Amino acid sequence: MAFDLKTWVGEKLRSLGYNSTTTELDIAHIISTSKRCSSPEDLANQFVDTGMLSSCDETSVSQFAQEIFARVERKNRTNVYVQREKEAALLH
Repeated sequence: MAFDLKTWVGEKLRSLGYNSTTTELDIAHIISTSKRCSSPEDLANQFVDTGMLSSCDETSVSQFAQEIFARVERKNRTNVYVQREKEAALLH
């Protein structure tokens, strides 16, 4: 089963109490922001500074930032999560 980042982000946002009317645009914006940031801390700061996850506590925002940062693909960086998914697919 292929990993679907958009679905994961949507489900994660709902579990954090984000508005249930989360749109594809919201999800795309969060993924895009995640790709541009240089670290999970930078990403968490972006979420806080923009008020994107204002209904969440700091610990939840930080944890979400770490999780999504590990899942998004970036140029010139080996994504550990994606690499593990590829390796697991080869084993099956």
